[in-house]
Amino acid sequence: MKAELRAIEIPDADLRTGIVKHRDAVAIRFLAGPQGMRGEESFDLLVCTPRWIAEQVNLTGMIIGRHKIIVDRIDLDAVTQYLRGYVAGLDEPTWPELAAKLARIGMWEFEDYSEDC
Repeated sequence: MKAELRAIEIPDADLRTGIVKHRDAVAIRFLAGPQGMRGEESFDLLVCTPRWIAEQVNLTGMIIGRHKIIVDRIDLDAVTQYLRGYVAGLDEPTWPELAAKLARIGMWEFEDYSEDC
């Protein structure tokens, strides 16, 4: 089974112009689902620069690196191409296995979800 990138949402950017409100960090949500099938799930990540990381460490003493893509500068086209390639390159027997691989990059909306809740 292959995954398909359905959409990329970047609230703090104008995708038509490539203008980003914040120069050193931007939140991204991408929607992906099984190729050729209905439905999708969301994955959230932060694209940030080393400068942003240094600022956060100076403010808080440390940060956790999960669900971040670190870049020299924010380039929405390059990030979009990377996400498309990453998603297209995955192949697993089931959707949960595909979603687990996607969750390595972005926080899956069902991450840590338990049916017991």
